[in-house]
Amino acid sequence: MITALPGFQHFEFAQGLLGADSAKRTGLLALNLSDLPTFLRGNAICAHVPRTQSIGMDEAGRFKTAKLKEYPPALCKALAEGFFSTFPLSTETVKASHLPPEFLQRCKHMTCTTMGQTIGADYVGK
Repeated sequence: MITALPGFQHFEFAQGLLGADSAKRTGLLALNLSDLPTFLRGNAICAHVPRTQSIGMDEAGRFKTAKLKEYPPALCKALAEGFFSTFPLSTETVKASHLPPEFLQRCKHMTCTTMGQTIGADYVGK
């Protein structure tokens, strides 16, 4: 019903094309992001959906689905490009020098330059 409203769209895609270990069918409800599928396709890192399945436990006793709870970097890039294309910068953009130093420091602290090897803890039932 919400997709009948102006600007709303539902997109479905396979995260496996963007780096997930298995197909991982995913749906997104978006508002005013009509170009998002272009960025999802453009950031695909493989041509075919992986045939592996993320069901059950691995050799170490961890759920195979655990690493699927975090979006692969190529999907994050596609989402960022999709959002950025909707809100383009203009020549009137506020210069970084005019932003509060506390805000700039917080942004610098949040910038990720390396990817870790750990997966965040599950909190099911707690």
